[in-house]
Amino acid sequence: MRKLVHTALTFATIVAATSFASAADLQRPAYKAQPSHAPIYSWAGLYIGIVGGGVWGDSGHTPGAASFSTDGYQIGGTVGYNWQNGRWVYGIEGDLSYSTNKGSIGTVQTSEDYALTIRGRLGYAWTERLMIYGTGGYAGANVKAAIPALSEEQFRNGYTLGLGLEYAVLPRWTVKGEYLYVDYMDENYFSGSAFARNVSLTNNLFRLGLNYKF
Repeated sequence: MRKLVHTALTFATIVAATSFASAADLQRPAYKAQPSHAPIYSWAGLYIGIVGGGVWGDSGHTPGAASFSTDGYQIGGTVGYNWQNGRWVYGIEGDLSYSTNKGSIGTVQTSEDYALTIRGRLGYAWTERLMIYGTGGYAGANVKAAIPALSEEQFRNGYTLGLGLEYAVLPRWTVKGEYLYVDYMDENYFSGSAFARNVSLTNNLFRLGLNYKF
């Protein structure tokens, strides 16, 4: 009888221990592996790059010549800095380019040999790596006006407005395409002579760029 009681107690102890262990396992939260996520791309920081494209414009000499078309290309360097808040990206960008933009009507000619811009940019990260942006600010260029026996160069001040797309092809490399409208206003040339005139110049600039982000 004593042996039977001992056996029953032993069996009860084993059952109780097993039940306790099972209950503990049920209460312990199951470990789940965390899904891996690719790092979110950041547009923030300093960048430098190259930029170039075609330019088409219009110039006029008043009085003296009707409006005429100008065209050429520009190629140069750019530097900028971005800040980012969520999907919104804002920054400042400057560029300096060699320009072959020129045009003429008869013996009257307008040309520019270099141009620069200093612009603000406001962008929206449409996807993680694709940003659309608007841009605008200061534009300047060295503009030459020429007529028979006379020519004059002036550094012209104006403004620019535009739109663009930029895509991050690699963590530190981006490519962009943009359109800029540039107006250098009217400026007086050949002052004090019988050929004094106001010379206007507006440009439409389509260009591509490649940037490296630090």
